[in-house]
Amino acid sequence: MKYAVLNNQMPAVHNSGLSAFVVKDSGGFTYGKSDDDLLLRRRIRESSSAYGKPKRPLGPEAILHKAWRNAGLEKAKVRGRDGHIYSIVYGGKPGGSLGPDFTDAVVERDDGVMFRGDIEIHVRESDWRAHGHHTDPRYNGVVLHVVAAESEGKPALKATGSSIPLLALNWKRPNGQIKPSKRSSNDAGNFQQNPAPEAPSKIKLQLDLASAGIERFHSQAAGIALDIEAFGADQALWLGVLGALGYPRNKRAFRSVGTHATWAVISACRNSSDAEELLLHVSGLAQPTDENRSRRSPTLIKSSPPKWVRPFGRPANSPQVRIKAISTLVPMWSNSGGIAKFATNLIQSVESAKHLQTMFRPNELIANKEITVLGAARASEIVVNVLLPAVFAMTTQTAGQQQDSTHLKNKVLNLYTAHPKLAENSVTKEAVVALSVDHKLPKISSACDQQGLISLYREMFRHGIRPRQPRLPGV
Repeated sequence: MKYAVLNNQMPAVHNSGLSAFVVKDSGGFTYGKSDDDLLLRRRIRESSSAYGKPKRPLGPEAILHKAWRNAGLEKAKVRGRDGHIYSIVYGGKPGGSLGPDFTDAVVERDDGVMFRGDIEIHVRESDWRAHGHHTDPRYNGVVLHVVAAESEGKPALKATGSSIPLLALNWKRPNGQIKPSKRSSNDAGNFQQNPAPEAPSKIKLQLDLASAGIERFHSQAAGIALDIEAFGADQALWLGVLGALGYPRNKRAFRSVGTHATWAVISACRNSSDAEELLLHVSGLAQPTDENRSRRSPTLIKSSPPKWVRPFGRPANSPQVRIKAISTLVPMWSNSGGIAKFATNLIQSVESAKHLQTMFRPNELIANKEITVLGAARASEIVVNVLLPAVFAMTTQTAGQQQDSTHLKNKVLNLYTAHPKLAENSVTKEAVVALSVDHKLPKISSACDQQGLISLYREMFRHGIRPRQPRLPGV
């Protein structure tokens, strides 16, 4: 098992914000036992303005989380007992309440090897097994186990049986424990020990969000084109819309619903109530009534319901509410010749990108307060990530009519680049902070810019940002 430990240069330790965890007694990790510790805890809380100040006092593990975030912002370097130096290129995005503490982190070793994956943080090394992570497949992507105090217990293992490199923050120098320098009580408010010299300012290159956004659009269109070839335009768009109803954790579950309750099946329902009952039954969220069970289409594939990941967040984001909202649109799309034809006709007729929401938020349904409709933010997300790429992909499947096809492609791209900004989410907020460490970001003025921001953020932790190549309209 490999071990990574703090650099033995104290200035670097203090700059990384990780030195609040060098206090250790015979019983293991001790927290808040000295004035030095309290001062360093205060320093960690105040050192990262990019992420804001905590609303309540932080506990030991939460302080470790904050310290890891600071280390990623400041490009902290750590040394392994194997003699290698590790640089925290990107500390990762907070993982939320489920799974690892940070996801998509990037740690570079001095020999050029890049570690990309998840980070799990604990106070003690033994907490890995105590929390049951060694049998949980959600932690198989962890590339670094960060702990405040190393223990003599069993090493951290994944469910696959492989070991995980350890970053132990209680490392001691060979000549003894690091001790803070003496200071008077007047220095308590401005504690700083052996400050490191300021690094020379480096020139930050400005990122091209618009080109990255266009590139992401073409990538999404290419993915939908594969579904069109496999299932047809209606089913491909139906799968895309259902997948966009759920946040990333439930996208697969929603697509599973569309796989079994296909567009051919759902469009045959007599009304929105039958469509809703069918979708709820396939999703495993409700059982059909005896009256409708006999009317259910024999072509419906019987299968196990998908696994839904909780919590769903606000009540309006629950699968049941989203299914109810999309069911009201099925008759409208079906009576217009299918979902794909409805989408194509809409794009050919609209003059502004803001009118594309009418596919998912028709005025006649919004006016009826008794009908559940999709929220404006979710409708815009589907327009940008599904509707426009899908229609663009459908034009590539058109035989003949080359002039009309090129005209429609160009109009789709114009609507995409002109679409207003979408609502901010955790990914876009994290992308701004992470990309700003090494690059300059232009003003984000459109949904295309936001899509480029997301694309560059994901590209950063996968293989590094590459130069962008402009693409011609309609290509």
